Amino acid sequence: MINFHPPYPGNLRFTQTTSKTVANTVVETSLFDGGVGTQIIPPVKTGDILNIYISGYISTASNNQISTLAVKIGNTVICSLGGTLPSTLSNTYFEITVLITFRATGVNGIVIGQGKSLIAITQGVSSVQIAPLQDFGNVNIDLTSNNLLDVTYKWNTALTGNSITATNAIIKWN
Repeated sequence: MINFHPPYPGNLRFTQTTSKTVANTVVETSLFDGGVGTQIIPPVKTGDILNIYISGYISTASNNQISTLAVKIGNTVICSLGGTLPSTLSNTYFEITVLITFRATGVNGIVIGQGKSLIAITQGVSSVQIAPLQDFGNVNIDLTSNNLLDVTYKWNTALTGNSITATNAIIKWN
């Protein structure tokens, strides 16, 4: 049998080695950029688990900016977060964590994904906003072939001050 889980250190599947910025656009854009390993998810086994971790900084042009984050396998959204950002942000730390479990395999595969977004609104312990990603429950997807795992970001308004930069990103098997 072919080992679809390469022996990356600590079961690492992908490590981003360059920063990726999504700015001043309303086009849905990947937060992943060049790196070591792959975002391609091969056929999996029932019970396999993937972890995604992304961190970096975010800025907004003004209050009440709206954006959408989506976690996808192929073109299928597994979980997402959309809405109004908390305040005017300037190079503010953020992190996104996602856990994806493969509940069934094959043409009618089932995955479930959950996660959260954390934004450090200002300096200090009490100035952190945590928002859960919307869980779509069991999502059906064809898991018999390779699928691209992606995390995308979209601004609702293209403004010069709207930007998010993913400085660190990893995908790993659990």
